[in-house]
Amino acid sequence: MKKLRPTVFWPPMVLILVVLVLAIGFPGPFVTTLNTWSTVLLTRLSPVFAYTALISLIVMTAMYVLPIGRVTIGGEGAKPILSRFSWCTISLCNIASVGILFWAMAEPITHSSQPPASLGLVPNSPEAMRFALSTVYLHWTILPCAMYALPALLFAIAFYNLGLPFSLSSPLSLVLGRKLSGKLASSIDALSLFALVAGMAASLATGILTLSGGLGHLFGWKSAAPLWTGIGVVVLFAFIASALSGLQRGVTYLSNINSIFFLLLGLFMIAYGPFSEMLALSIEGTKEFLTHFTGRALLSDFAANDPWPRSWTVFYWCVWLAWAPVTSAFLGRIAVGYTVRAFIFVNVIFPAAFSLVWMSIFGGSALAFQRAGGDLVGLLQTHGPEALLYAVLAKLPLAAIIIPAFLVKAFISYVVAADSNSMSMAGLSTEGISPEQADPSTGLKLVWGGAVVAFALCLLCLSGVDGIRTLSYLGGIPALFYEIIAAVGLMKLCWRPEKFGLKIPKWKTPSEKSALPVELPQGSLP
Repeated sequence: MKKLRPTVFWPPMVLILVVLVLAIGFPGPFVTTLNTWSTVLLTRLSPVFAYTALISLIVMTAMYVLPIGRVTIGGEGAKPILSRFSWCTISLCNIASVGILFWAMAEPITHSSQPPASLGLVPNSPEAMRFALSTVYLHWTILPCAMYALPALLFAIAFYNLGLPFSLSSPLSLVLGRKLSGKLASSIDALSLFALVAGMAASLATGILTLSGGLGHLFGWKSAAPLWTGIGVVVLFAFIASALSGLQRGVTYLSNINSIFFLLLGLFMIAYGPFSEMLALSIEGTKEFLTHFTGRALLSDFAANDPWPRSWTVFYWCVWLAWAPVTSAFLGRIAVGYTVRAFIFVNVIFPAAFSLVWMSIFGGSALAFQRAGGDLVGLLQTHGPEALLYAVLAKLPLAAIIIPAFLVKAFISYVVAADSNSMSMAGLSTEGISPEQADPSTGLKLVWGGAVVAFALCLLCLSGVDGIRTLSYLGGIPALFYEIIAAVGLMKLCWRPEKFGLKIPKWKTPSEKSALPVELPQGSLP
């Protein structure tokens, strides 16, 4: 029997209301206080964030190459609920699509014009441009995908293979034992829900700015509170329609369409953009990314007093981690019937490779336009990052078609992200979720989705992006410790899977694989 978990639902909801009251009543002191606390905490925890990101990648690599990679999520007889194509598109939309739309051009231009002081780079020089593109790769490819996928994989195994409850505390019990029960388990779920609301509010705010920038370019509308509110309301209604359709129709259908838009926009940019310059910049950026990967990932390439790593790299890790625990419930749920190795490919390798290509195309093109004399830096400073992408697209053929198409694609991305994560939030707020009955009530999904939209709009209109950006810092800090414990849990599974009841399938020879029955479930892996 499904019913509300009040100890999980009400604490984050009340905390959201408290934050909104403070933001409305005391906007100046509210942002100042958040900035002060986040600066102190991040200064002390920056090395912890950096090492956690690298360790997440190491753990995911170990899970992929070790025998545990052959384990099927849900057991040998489990059947997938999604085809491989739909699984890939949904994972991509949840992991990468929202952020790479907004930052694909704005971030490399920002890093090129304002490189870290401790590296001694001349702004907008060839060296600064190489640094800019390599940094975008660091922030949007393999490391963040590994951080995102790590708790999701542990959640999937804990829920489907070990039979633990649908709770974020369940995966942690592999490390902390039976201590995680009752109030403590509910506290972990509640804190993770608030962290996700903070992270989603930050992402939705950037999404609203992306859409408002496009509408401003097309119709001359001012990017301000009235337009932001209108966009937020439209997103909310679209989310409601998607939520009412359910996973198999709403999220799956929109994710498939979204991926087609991604492909077509990428091909268009390759065909009509500065391809040769973009390709050359991407090759140079990739070389620098690989050469300086460890030093940039661990922040050791920068001077200790340089604020740049905290403002950018650590900020991104906070945002990714704020999403990771609750999103793990969704990504873990849709992975049933596939192997651990397939999970890592779909949630780490595939989205990282896609982000690398996307950032190369759009980020490299933006830098090529800047190198050719386009004043993208001035545009960024005067009109904000939301206007940059549309200014570049306007220079290309068929801009009257491509810009509206990009707006539609951005809109779908935010609706899919809101729908899938509200599904997880509702599930964590519900008792009685099981592998056989994994869908929470639609009403609870709508409550969480509406709360996130309202939260993002209020903070965006009252405190600006800086207020939401700072709040996302605080959402990522508790999630940091969740990630660390989850990493320990996966390492324990790798070391002694039999202790937790995991049976490692024997490696099948080619002749044994050919002898498999032909009537495999659609989307399953051998």
